[in-house]
Amino acid sequence: MVNAALRANTMAFALGLAQPLLAQPSFGTLVGPDGDIINYECSAGGLSASANPAERVTCDFVQVMLNATLEVSDFEAQMQDMLAALSSDQSWIDEFCAQTIIPMASIVRLANGRALEDRPDLVLPADITDRAEFIRIFNSDIDFQTDFFLTGETFCQQRTEASAREFFAIGMVRNTRTCRPMVNRYQQTFVKVSETLWAVESQPEPPCAIVNTSRFTMPESGLGTLWEYVAEKRILNPVGEALPGLKCSDLDEEAYLYSWQTPPVRVDCEFMD
Repeated sequence: MVNAALRANTMAFALGLAQPLLAQPSFGTLVGPDGDIINYECSAGGLSASANPAERVTCDFVQVMLNATLEVSDFEAQMQDMLAALSSDQSWIDEFCAQTIIPMASIVRLANGRALEDRPDLVLPADITDRAEFIRIFNSDIDFQTDFFLTGETFCQQRTEASAREFFAIGMVRNTRTCRPMVNRYQQTFVKVSETLWAVESQPEPPCAIVNTSRFTMPESGLGTLWEYVAEKRILNPVGEALPGLKCSDLDEEAYLYSWQTPPVRVDCEFMD
């Protein structure tokens, strides 16, 4: 693995950056500890018009986060919830099986593992209004459709806990491999503290008196050009209540480092939703 110093030298050379210390954060793309990405662009000036513009920068951030639709750690708990709901109310099963599962199982057999074609003997569920779009979606994920609906057909026939668990597990396993991107845009103004530190301007926000302590820092490995960003906040009123049932002391005060030299982060996203 290329060490940090060599990576920094390579990046500085490739970007054509000068060796003297970059006076302020300007722009960049950084990766966080969980694999989320931050892109930032900064310009001189900020909230305090009377201050020296060279001592302040205002930065626009775009944060992209990938969150699994179901965490592996929550798999069994959700399974138990679904089985409990099934045992308490089975009134919906007949309709669900008759209108969705059984027709779709017939379509799966008609396709027989191959791309589905629109032909006279293709009978779609009653709630499908766009045949072409249905066929397109079906053909993009044939293996999953086959497993899901044939296992669902077995569940509809047997109505046992074992068949229900097997049926539910197919969709749940898919969800653990499916990520949903979330985009967060925000703006922060930073004050120059030293040649290697710019701290965010922040006032306590009620009711928890949250103070934003985020900052840009210049590590030694940054060669005076490659800034890192730390996202962090402090709770000055931990005895307060952020929301009904949510104590201020329960809020996150961890520091999250976003860096150009973050090691590879495994993101188990086989599918995007």
